[in-house]
Amino acid sequence: MIVHDDEVLLAHAPDAPLCACSTSKVAVAMAVMSLVQDGRLDLDARAIELDAALPFADRDHARQITLRHLLSHTSGLDDTSEVEADARTALARLSVIATPGRAFRYSNVAFDIAHDLAARVGGVDPIRLLRERVFGPLDMTATRASDAFPRGVLATTARDLSRLATELLGGGRVLNAATRTELTRIHADGYTAAPSRYYGLGVGIEQWEALTLWQHGGGLGRFGSAFVVDPAARATAAFLFDDPGGYAVSPHAYLDTALARVSHPRPRRAATVDWRAYLGRYSNGAVLGDDDGEFVLHWKGKRTPLTSVDDRLFAGGDRISVGLLSGEPAMISANDFILIGARPGVRVEAG
Repeated sequence: MIVHDDEVLLAHAPDAPLCACSTSKVAVAMAVMSLVQDGRLDLDARAIELDAALPFADRDHARQITLRHLLSHTSGLDDTSEVEADARTALARLSVIATPGRAFRYSNVAFDIAHDLAARVGGVDPIRLLRERVFGPLDMTATRASDAFPRGVLATTARDLSRLATELLGGGRVLNAATRTELTRIHADGYTAAPSRYYGLGVGIEQWEALTLWQHGGGLGRFGSAFVVDPAARATAAFLFDDPGGYAVSPHAYLDTALARVSHPRPRRAATVDWRAYLGRYSNGAVLGDDDGEFVLHWKGKRTPLTSVDDRLFAGGDRISVGLLSGEPAMISANDFILIGARPGVRVEAG
């Protein structure tokens, strides 16, 4: 479904229930932020103070994690490779890969913990929190838990997903202007060479040549979901699919066609950080080398020459990108799958 200034420009099977996948994170973030807006939650409250029974593997690290960190994927916690039925049980197995706030690492489990904490503060179960705080106000009547998907994974429709996306344009039924601004400002840098480099609170932020877009997507097997919001044009595109071929479809391209335009990524810029200061081996398995003056990444069995994208971002090959993080100790983010693939690492051996 494509909507422009409240007018539906395209709708194809908009009421077919399919897997919401990770676009549901936007609804979760809205629900949490509505509690913050009401003064019932503090974004900078420590997670362990909201629930002392959370089974973090590293309690010292856990004392630094805030709700903001969990929602922006900057908690410093890793993730699992499976859909976890119980986030609290999975939490006990998560390793620490960065200090909170230092680096972006997309973590489904950490995000689910934020949802769980907000539900406890709200005095309801997590699904009811979404229903009362987001689905009800936005008339998302088709979005619900479904036995067709793993526990905690929602079913939705393109029409409902469009309603969720359109709220970001200032619908005001869930969030006021100040809260919406906080949700959509940059909180984290995923250091990907694609436009979807940045992350707010439960929403991706893309910076194109002349546009700032908000988006989220997700996938689970053959299912996938995605939406993109253009706040300047007051337009949204929402997309769901149940076939692997859907992964090749771009809601951005559909939105461009509907608005009779062509959007362009930002042009590359020269680096302002000396990559030689980051040479060495990192805890994420990456090795940065200098091959006769050429900056090279050795990672996952591949040798990838890197060229600069901007001051701290280098890229090469097929979606490979490396971010040189500021601060000490030396850290990088190696990425091979848009935002979700960003994996930070601490230098363990200089060279």
